[in-house]
Amino acid sequence: MRLDAEVIDALLARYSDDEDAMDMIVDALEAFEEYHRAIYALELTRRMWSAKAIDAERYRAETAARDRTRTLGHNAVLVRMNGLNRLAEEAGLSPVYDGVVSKERPYRRQAADAVLAFVEDVIRGRA
Repeated sequence: MRLDAEVIDALLARYSDDEDAMDMIVDALEAFEEYHRAIYALELTRRMWSAKAIDAERYRAETAARDRTRTLGHNAVLVRMNGLNRLAEEAGLSPVYDGVVSKERPYRRQAADAVLAFVEDVIRGRA
């Protein structure tokens, strides 16, 4: 499952004159990157621990805080994916994400992977 970049672009065009809808779309897209960053920060802490660059106390504290940030970010992403899908439906478009958006496994991970792939595609395609 992937996020449909063409549908996202269509939403941006369709709602360009609707400030509330644009805020919702941009908020969702920014939440995707914030989630990406939260994962990176958590993995960086794990890497520092593996390299013995931080002590056990700091590792535990940072891992707990960063894992919480990641979880909250993940939950926010799921809510925003549902919002984008609702906007797409209202506009007569196909869903932005046509998989199951749920906090349950394996759907939770599939949705997260779709968001991460989308963010990485945006970064790879930058001008």
